[in-house]
Amino acid sequence: MSEPKTPQGGGAELDRLRWEFAAALDEREAAHREQTGRLLTALLGALDSFDRLLADGPPPADGEGVQAYHQSVGLVARQLDEAVRTGGLEPIGLRGETADPATHQVIDVREPGPPGTAEDEVLEVARRGYRYHGRVLRAAQVVVAGPAPVPVPESLPAPEADREPEPAPDREPEPEPEPAPDPGPEPAPYTNLTQRTTA
Repeated sequence: MSEPKTPQGGGAELDRLRWEFAAALDEREAAHREQTGRLLTALLGALDSFDRLLADGPPPADGEGVQAYHQSVGLVARQLDEAVRTGGLEPIGLRGETADPATHQVIDVREPGPPGTAEDEVLEVARRGYRYHGRVLRAAQVVVAGPAPVPVPESLPAPEADREPEPAPDREPEPEPEPAPDPGPEPAPYTNLTQRTTA
């Protein structure tokens, strides 16, 4: 099978388009490598902190040592958070925000919510979610506030379960039913009139 022929004068144009496409592809790959390099460089600080933390050995058992260890772990967590934000990763799931089915997975509902909270307000974040350039990579797992109890005004009667039964009103005795009328003598039993008796 022969190659399709390029119209005369079109060969140079086709070569130019190929070169431009290859240059654009190289530029895009270079930008991707640069962005990845920036993200990995940002992660190095957190990795260094983990190395120092692990080199110190197991967490201490006394009160001051535990607090210092907890602060060190918090520092590493903040460094990691800053690094992933630098790479374009946005965390989803903060206390106080309203849960959105597109970005939150509700794993529990506290009913009623604590005073001052709105329905579907995030109370706890079990696992943060993440969004990358507007696309949800993972939904946040959250505990939300349920609906507030509806206050019952005092002017309304109490629900049936809480209300004391009312005494039955005094009734006049019902009249006794009248006796049924006498039906009269019982009819004779059925006899076959077609039978003849012979004498």
